[in-house]
Amino acid sequence: MSSRFKLIAELIAETDRNLPDATIDKDIELFSTYSDISDWKGIPRFFDSLSSLSRRASTYENWQNRFKVVDYLVSCFGSLKDAVSDYVTNYLETKEAGEEIAVDVELVHAVSMFVYSGSKAYGTIAIVRLQVDSGCESSEERTKTRQADYDDDKVKWKEVQRQRMINCMIELLELRVETSAGVKKKAIQYVFAPDVMEKDFLQRFMDTVTHLLEDPENSARANQPWIIHYFRIWKALAADWGMSTSIANSLFTDTLELNYLETASNFPFIEPLVYLMKESVNGESKIYR
Repeated sequence: MSSRFKLIAELIAETDRNLPDATIDKDIELFSTYSDISDWKGIPRFFDSLSSLSRRASTYENWQNRFKVVDYLVSCFGSLKDAVSDYVTNYLETKEAGEEIAVDVELVHAVSMFVYSGSKAYGTIAIVRLQVDSGCESSEERTKTRQADYDDDKVKWKEVQRQRMINCMIELLELRVETSAGVKKKAIQYVFAPDVMEKDFLQRFMDTVTHLLEDPENSARANQPWIIHYFRIWKALAADWGMSTSIANSLFTDTLELNYLETASNFPFIEPLVYLMKESVNGESKIYR
C-alpha cells in the first residue's frame, strides 16, 4: 500500500521562499482564526507562510508576528494531539483486525509541519534581538520605543509560550495510546505507518534543543530551570528513541562552539543534566511552568 505522504524535506522544498510581507501578514491573521477554535488544519493551510517566515531571519521585520505564530501553533496543538491519538489507535486496531488502512495524508503532513515550525520558533529571540540592535529605524526615539516593546513581549513570550511549546514537543515524543492489546508507547511513529518514521523527523527535535542552546541567557544561573525544561526533549529522545550518542555529541560539539561560553567562568549545562539524572532515578516527572 502506498502511503502517499511527503517527507519533511519535500514539504519544505515545496514552500515559497519569497512570499511578500503582506501575504505572510494576512495568512498569520487568518491562522489566528484557526487557533481561536484549536483547529489543527490551519497548520497545513498556512504552512507556506509559516515556512517562509522562519526562513527570512532578517528580511521580515514584523517581529510581533513571530511571537504570535508560537501562540497560534500551541493553541492548535490540543486538537492535533487528539487527532493523532485517535488516528494511531484506529490504525493499530484496524491492522490487528487485518482490515484495509486509510492513510490520512493531511494529518501526517500537519504533524511534520508542526514539528518543523516549532523547531524553528526558537530562533525568534536571536532574530528579533539582531533586528532591534541593528537599529532598523532612523529615529533614535522610535528605536528605544521598539526596544521597550520588544523587551516586554520577549519576557511574556519566554515566561509562557516557549514553555508551552516545549511541553507540546515532549508530549509528541512521549505519546501513548491505549488499544485492546494494551498501551502502546512511542505512538507518534505509527502516524507514519505503513512507512517507517523518517530519521529527519526526530532530528527536528534535536534541532529545537540546538536552537535553544544558542540563547546567551543560558549562562545566567536563574535560567537553570528553563534549561532543565528543554533538556527533557533530550531525555525523551535518549530514553525512548535510542539517541543517546547523538545527544552526547551535541552536548560536547554544539556547546563548545557557543560564543557566549568563550568568556564564561562556568559550564551552565552540568547542573541541569545532574538534576534530570536524579529525577530519573527517583522516578519523578515534572513539567516546568
